[in-house]
Amino acid sequence: MAKQLTLDEMIESLTLMNHPAAGACQAVIEAIGTLMADTIAAALGVTAGPATFEGTAFAGTCAPFRPTYPGQPCPSPLSDYDPEEWDNDVDPSLAPAAGPSTISHYTIETTIRRPFYKHRVYEAATLDDACRQALQDDDWEGEKLDDETAGEPYVTGIWTGEDAAYKNASLPIPTNGHASGEHKMQEVDLLLALLKRFASTTGRHTLPHLDINS
Repeated sequence: MAKQLTLDEMIESLTLMNHPAAGACQAVIEAIGTLMADTIAAALGVTAGPATFEGTAFAGTCAPFRPTYPGQPCPSPLSDYDPEEWDNDVDPSLAPAAGPSTISHYTIETTIRRPFYKHRVYEAATLDDACRQALQDDDWEGEKLDDETAGEPYVTGIWTGEDAAYKNASLPIPTNGHASGEHKMQEVDLLLALLKRFASTTGRHTLPHLDINS
């Protein structure tokens, strides 16, 4: 029988081997974990923190989930995991109040991603080799801006007050829906690009097909 290792066990094995790819692999897994945590938090209306690798002797790669407001009940399916780590004593008076509230001023920074592209000719024996050369080509002179496939805007900064951007401490950006679904897919695309670049630098020029829409 083959020995089956989890992702956390493989990260730990690479680390114990002092393998140069250990840090990159851990960063990719943590990035994917953070993306999943943000997606879950947005769907359930709770707050999530970044995923981190804690070692197999502890929780492995995990992300914290917390109530958005004091007394918020733990929603399913989160309630199936570590139930003692969530305050289930619901106090309705602590929930967000309905109706009119005090109006405040916030300076909101939003960002939109517009991709750049370039056309370059490469001499290669195979298609894979040509793609590898293109991915490793850091010369972007003559790049063109693609306005037709720009992503949706998403929040990248929040400050209290008028015209307050970068003048005082920024507020945490909510995770419950302020990053659009399209932006989430852009993050997935970025992770896949990083994986492909990592594979090319380690001599593995092909990756399995990943259907991110399923």
